[in-house]
Amino acid sequence: MIYTGPMPGIGSRRHFDERFADLLAISHRVHSEVSLLMIELDQFNQFNERYGQPAGDECVHKVGGCISKLFARSSDCVARYGSEQFAVVSLASNIDDMIRHAQRLCERVRALNIPNSDSPHGVVTVSIGGIHRLPNRETTEEELIEQANNQLIDARHDGRNCVHITG
Repeated sequence: MIYTGPMPGIGSRRHFDERFADLLAISHRVHSEVSLLMIELDQFNQFNERYGQPAGDECVHKVGGCISKLFARSSDCVARYGSEQFAVVSLASNIDDMIRHAQRLCERVRALNIPNSDSPHGVVTVSIGGIHRLPNRETTEEELIEQANNQLIDARHDGRNCVHITG
């Protein structure tokens, strides 16, 4: 069973869904851009198979800690989106800042030096896909999630351990 208990600074999927809707409404009201990042632990299923569930749980907690420390503003929402995925929604940023933050996250996760012999890097890494938009009133959460997930797919195809964010 995957650990789904609370992690400091990390919301649940339900919390994400509620908070994302709220942040999108605020974005509409104040004409603020919104950023959405989808973050995935690379080769996590293989990691769990090789090192076991307890090591996988510990890995998720360490990576979650990196994410929550980097995205800690009140306008940020960090959540566990799936067993090996996290999501971050942020307001009041610009695309260059989000790209820098995402790249910094990749570096910090690598710096954890969690061994992963299934990774070409030898350690646990993350792939990040994201979007940065000024959504209109017709823009839905589902559309933004799909767009961010498409960027995550591109990051996977580019060898993982990288960032793809579109504006």
